[in-house]
Amino acid sequence: MECEHLRKDFPLYLRHQLPDSRVHELEEHLCVCEECRIFLSNLLDNKELLNDFAVPAPPGEPAAPEKPATNASGIFSSILIVLALAMILFLGFLVFQSQKFTVR
Repeated sequence: MECEHLRKDFPLYLRHQLPDSRVHELEEHLCVCEECRIFLSNLLDNKELLNDFAVPAPPGEPAAPEKPATNASGIFSSILIVLALAMILFLGFLVFQSQKFTVR
C-alpha cells in the first residue's frame, strides 16, 4: 500500500513540485524498494521518449513555456551507485568471512 501511495507523488517529484518533507520520504523509500526504483526509471524513460516527439508551436503562436530541467535522474543514479557499492562491500565481506573459515 505504501508503494501505491508514494507512486502518486512521482510526477510531482519529477517536476520538482513535491514538498521537501515528501521528497525526503520518497527518496528514503526508493533506497529500499527496487520495484519503485524500476517504476520511476520507466517513468523517466517514457518522459524522455515523449519529449522526443514534442510538436513545435504553429507559426504566430507562442511556444509552450520551458519546463525546468529535472535532476531526478541524477539523484536516482546516485542512489543506485550507493546501493551497488554497498552490495559489493557486503558481498566482499561474505566472501572474506567464508574464506576465513575454509583456510587450513
